[in-house]
Amino acid sequence: MPVFFRILYTSGMRVSELRLITVGDVNLEEGYITVRNAKNHKDRIVPVHPKLIERCRMIQAEIHAVSPDDEYFFMIRPGQALLPERYNDFFQPSN
Repeated sequence: MPVFFRILYTSGMRVSELRLITVGDVNLEEGYITVRNAKNHKDRIVPVHPKLIERCRMIQAEIHAVSPDDEYFFMIRPGQALLPERYNDFFQPSN
């Protein structure tokens, strides 16, 4: 299962929150994600399981080695966050 869905499942984050996190929002040293402008326009800190932090480190090394802090962590291509429609495909019952 992709890291995105594991974090979504274990953290209680909303799809809209997780898809818009940036490289700077993921603190790999401390093991948490900062969700900016969450419910009621407040920031919050979401702890992430150590095994998932290790997987995020792999993403950081492979994809974001030279990315600026404002780049989307989970992206389609540089500068473009994953699209919400893509997630519906995973949650629809198969025929």
